[in-house]
Amino acid sequence: MQSLSSLAPWWRNAQTMWEIALSTPQVIAHRSARMALAGHTPSARDLKEFHRMGAEKLEAVGESAFAVMLQMWQAQQNAALALMSAWWKPQAWMDPSPWLRAMPGVTAAGLKPVHKRVTANAQRLSRVALSPAAAATAGIVPVVAAVAPAKRAKAVVTPLRPKRRSA
Repeated sequence: MQSLSSLAPWWRNAQTMWEIALSTPQVIAHRSARMALAGHTPSARDLKEFHRMGAEKLEAVGESAFAVMLQMWQAQQNAALALMSAWWKPQAWMDPSPWLRAMPGVTAAGLKPVHKRVTANAQRLSRVALSPAAAATAGIVPVVAAVAPAKRAKAVVTPLRPKRRSA
């Protein structure tokens, strides 16, 4: 049975994923509301936020992939060193422990850039109010509130008739 100290890195990764899972919906809800309030003519502040939204994703994915690559390379080097130091023991060739010991670090390295950005965005965006009254003071034009509701059109359903073949 594994000792609790060997599970600590996995527990930290689970906590990190939990924080990401709690922060992500907050960020998505705020930005979706901001896009809805901005309408067809977003302000310069909105455009900056919308651009940041896309750029941050690309940066986080790039940093995450690079960090995972470095951790995997280090794990490969450690595994190769373990094999070379015990080349006379055939059981060492089948030992997955260098890889297994490296996996929590690989996971943590991949999560770190995403966690950093998501939690920072959740904190930053939580300070910005998005009600239509607050939107007006923040420079966001509430297009949704300014447009009069349109009358509902009645749906006309026409049944499809099979075409008759002429003989």
